Amino acid sequence: MKPLFVFLLPSVGLLSGWFLRPLLSGSHPSAANTDASPAESATAAETGPDPKTGARPAPALTSTTVKAEPLPPIKVGDPAGAIKSLLTFARKSKNPLRTQARILAFADQLSPNDLKTIALEASRQPSNYWGGDGAVKNILLATWAEKSPKEALAYVVSNNTPETRESLFAIFGQLGATDPKAAEAALSSLGEGRKKEALRAMSSRMAEDQPLQALALLDRQKAGLGDFAYYSVFAVWSNSDPQAASSYASSLPDGVKRNQALSQVSRSMALKDPDAAVAWAKSLPRSSESLNLVREVIGTVAERDPQAALALANAQPPREQRMLLSGIAQNWMSSDPDGAVAWIKTLPEGATRQECISNMSWYAAWGGPGDNLNELMALLPKGQNRNQALSRVANYLGYSDPESSLKWAATLSQEDQDLVLARLSGSLADADPKKAAAIAAALPPSANSVEAASRVAAQWAEKNPAEAIAWAATLESEKARQDATAAALTRWADQDPEKAAGASGDIADENARRTARNKIAGAWAQKSPAEAEKWAASLPEADRFSALASVWNATASDDPAKNAASLAAALPQAAGIDAANASLAQSAGTIAKAWVSENPQAAAGWAAQLPEGKARDSAMAAVADQWATTDTMGASTWINQLPQGPSRDEAASKLIEKITPTDPAAAFTWAANIQDPDKQLASLKSTINAWKIYNPAAVRETLANSNLDEATLTKLNAELR
Repeated sequence: MKPLFVFLLPSVGLLSGWFLRPLLSGSHPSAANTDASPAESATAAETGPDPKTGARPAPALTSTTVKAEPLPPIKVGDPAGAIKSLLTFARKSKNPLRTQARILAFADQLSPNDLKTIALEASRQPSNYWGGDGAVKNILLATWAEKSPKEALAYVVSNNTPETRESLFAIFGQLGATDPKAAEAALSSLGEGRKKEALRAMSSRMAEDQPLQALALLDRQKAGLGDFAYYSVFAVWSNSDPQAASSYASSLPDGVKRNQALSQVSRSMALKDPDAAVAWAKSLPRSSESLNLVREVIGTVAERDPQAALALANAQPPREQRMLLSGIAQNWMSSDPDGAVAWIKTLPEGATRQECISNMSWYAAWGGPGDNLNELMALLPKGQNRNQALSRVANYLGYSDPESSLKWAATLSQEDQDLVLARLSGSLADADPKKAAAIAAALPPSANSVEAASRVAAQWAEKNPAEAIAWAATLESEKARQDATAAALTRWADQDPEKAAGASGDIADENARRTARNKIAGAWAQKSPAEAEKWAASLPEADRFSALASVWNATASDDPAKNAASLAAALPQAAGIDAANASLAQSAGTIAKAWVSENPQAAAGWAAQLPEGKARDSAMAAVADQWATTDTMGASTWINQLPQGPSRDEAASKLIEKITPTDPAAAFTWAANIQDPDKQLASLKSTINAWKIYNPAAVRETLANSNLDEATLTKLNAELR
């Protein structure tokens, strides 16, 4: 499926009920003629030349030049039938605007009661009834709101039903033009969600001729600055009067509103006069803002005219061209692949061309394996860009056209083929896991083959976990065997953790079994922490502590105090088990980090009470790291009270990382007091290397006055050369 890039603007069809009336004011037939004969001719009187200019007026349109499409007979007494007839008429039209004018004229000539009846009937029809074309419904509802505003408002305000929610936009949009005070007064009667929708409708409509009043309305109603309503106002305003909109946008203070306004103005100007849009963007005083808007202008132009965008991009500074050309290449490839490929061949060899081709390759894959894709791949030399391009293409093709993808892979070199097949196997497993498994198993041992095995096993387990696990056990590579088994069991645990847990006991390979059980424990804990912890605690010693650690990691934020107590109780039991201690140390850091967010003093106290070892070091470092992020002084005071030792060194190292950018002198003092020589030297180097960039004199003075030993000072002074 092709990715869609949608730029949201108020829909003409959606808003036609209130956008259409100003456009067609005075142009639609009178009520008397609405249901007249099909001819509906109009004649123009002959007039002489203008007495002042001598120019003759343009001849009026007559029935010989334009034939208005006649409305079919409409039975007002049958509202459902009337709606159906109007919708059929609208869909058959060859001139939608003229047809909407006819429907508007029909609505105008209805009596208030008939208009209300038909408008309400239209509102009752679900969205799919209109097939994406709600012009008929919106014209009827907007006309009702114009002629009977109190009734229409009462209808949408007093009820919160699917029908009234569907009608809200058209009614409040119309009232934004004809009775904004009444509409605004009614906003307080709506819930938050419906109020946002009504505000968008009102402000977008008001923006046509009163954009400043529309923005004032949003400000009065405290609309969120990131709300789409502001965006809609700027979109409408910049389309109708880009000069005024750009002047207003440039005058706004920094913030979300300014960013939205400038962005929309740049897009609208780009569609009308790209050169003027670029010139305006470059005229803005702030260089970063100007740069971003130039990019946006060129990106907007590229969506419609890649060659025009290319001319604009080539006129920009060389440092900007690479990114701009890459974006243009993507847009060009999606709209004109042959032209894009022809253009890319004209670019000189280099990083810019490679990046463009890499990005274009995915778009080329939309059409499946073919000449354009093969040409692009042939232009990419070996390297990271080529590998990324092949991976992206393979991922897409594996789901869209697996059989053709396999044939295409066979045409590639052996090295490329292995990479592509590794990606394809995971995609293919969804449709044919056994075939995908055979492809993955045949790949030469590498990181690609391990990844392929894991992806196949996970997909296969969606349909038949027992088969997936049995297949994973047959893999020769220990890493592939472990990862594939764990992937299958993890996917099974998402569906049925108890059965997955039971099946893990059948895995003969010790490392594969432990890896799988850790994954199961984490997945099960997301659904039922108590059950997961009970199961993990029942496992044999070799797997028990790492599985428990997985449970505590997954639920660290739920109840860090409880998990902390459980981990502390497990540490003495895990003494001497290397794999267990590594897992518990990692979990201690995870729990400490989660706990600091709630209660840093409690987390710090717990970490300090843990027995010396990896778990204590990990917990202390995590407390310092997280605490220093939110309260540097509090973290510093705590660390300063700790006894000398590895845990204090770990905590101090984290603190130093946090304070170096803002207080390098204090960071240096902390680093000089680290006891471990290697950690001390590493922290001192990182501190002075950051400090010397903007104040090398202060670094030299600090080193000269320090009490560090000569060997350390020699190494640090060498960093200053």
